[in-house]
Amino acid sequence: MRWLLLAVMMTSLGFQSAAAEGREVDVKKLVDSFNAIEEGTPSEPYDSNGDGKADLREKQDEDGNKIMEMIDFNHDGVMDDFYYFTDGIITLRKIDSNFDQKIDVWVYIKEGKYIEKYERDMDYDGNVDQVKVFGEEG
Repeated sequence: MRWLLLAVMMTSLGFQSAAAEGREVDVKKLVDSFNAIEEGTPSEPYDSNGDGKADLREKQDEDGNKIMEMIDFNHDGVMDDFYYFTDGIITLRKIDSNFDQKIDVWVYIKEGKYIEKYERDMDYDGNVDQVKVFGEEG
């Protein structure tokens, strides 16, 4: 399911740039906040390409529901794809699409499978340049 959503996102966004409604987000701060989620239980990191660096990490609540998941999409040792969950269902995805350690794509997800809205910072200056809302009239 996660990889299907990734494929849809890459196709629909062109995956060359992203967004941020005037808010610059540092990936290190996201990783630190991931590590600081006290109510969550960390799972074992996963190294998909065998380079000794975790490519996937997740945190779960006490019932085993995912709270957050991080992926190192380009295997450079820095997490760049962040998924947020509510009651085990994905609600938000933040992406560093140009791997500069700043979030530039925000994807808001409804019911765990529908893209409700995305925002993109197309020139990587920390300001939203494009907003696309799905399902709106006009």
